[in-house]
Amino acid sequence: MRKALTLFFLLSAACAGRPDIHVAENADLQGYKRFAVVPYSEEEGLGREYAEAMGKALYALGRDIVPLEHVTAAFNEIGIKEGDELGLYNMLEIQKLTRADAVLFGSVHCSAMGKKQTTVLLLSTRGGDPLFRSEFRHENCGTREGAVSAA
Repeated sequence: MRKALTLFFLLSAACAGRPDIHVAENADLQGYKRFAVVPYSEEEGLGREYAEAMGKALYALGRDIVPLEHVTAAFNEIGIKEGDELGLYNMLEIQKLTRADAVLFGSVHCSAMGKKQTTVLLLSTRGGDPLFRSEFRHENCGTREGAVSAA
């Protein structure tokens, strides 16, 4: 239970500001051991760094993380590019190719005139259901420091 709570807080409370957090009812985050962290959709070209930072943070909690090179190979095999929108079919294909229990992906929007927000979504590959979603605003959006703080 303690590790599940730690995972929950890692996924949700990384950045300054108050994250908007939604956890699916009866979501057993402890039951998901192997994660595929997909490069985030991000305008500055740092989506891969956001994914690497999150993968390292999850690994530090004892989770098995699919190497990013394997995720990239899965993208190539099914014909999608980093930053593309992922549908349920793509997510299930990534799961089959990487043998992940859940797929985590995010998007980062850092316009100078608008909001600076990172959204993280964790989907179950058992049924395609969202397990966890977090949206938060932060000032380091779109920087290498932002990637680390978002993790």
